[in-house]
Amino acid sequence: MRCGRSKTVNGTKIIAKSCEDPSSRVSWDGIHFTEAANRWVFNQIVEGNYSDLPAPLKMAFRRKDGLRQLY
Repeated sequence: MRCGRSKTVNGTKIIAKSCEDPSSRVSWDGIHFTEAANRWVFNQIVEGNYSDLPAPLKMAFRRKDGLRQLY
């Protein structure tokens, strides 16, 4: 049974606990993403992997004088 799910077995409802090691999972309860999954998605966006012409986020916020505003 998946983490956070419930199931009826022999007339008894059993509810599974959340996953022991959420760092190795995408979802901790079958619905919500784990912190590890959220971190991976965030890093993909920040590094520009989902941009048309990949551009890291830090490059998108450069001032005309070349100084970065965010970092």
